Amino acid sequence: MTSPSPARPNRADPPRPRPPDCCTSPSRRPREAGGVAARIGDADRDRVAGILAEALAGGYLDPEEHAERLEAAYAARTEAALAP
Repeated sequence: MTSPSPARPNRADPPRPRPPDCCTSPSRRPREAGGVAARIGDADRDRVAGILAEALAGGYLDPEEHAERLEAAYAARTEAALAP
């Protein structure tokens, strides 16, 4: 007896959208001179919160992980702390 072939995606299904930047790419802001991480402000934290909200809505994060990442984002003081 042969084993069943692995399931193949339905070709009629649209491709899954790319995950938001919070899940894939590192921060693109340069570090300050001397290798010290750049400090961030409320606008930076709010930007990350918006990206996290998109990831939650898109199903890339579950509510528990969203809450953990959101708490970490609002507690962050440096750019490095905002990295995924």
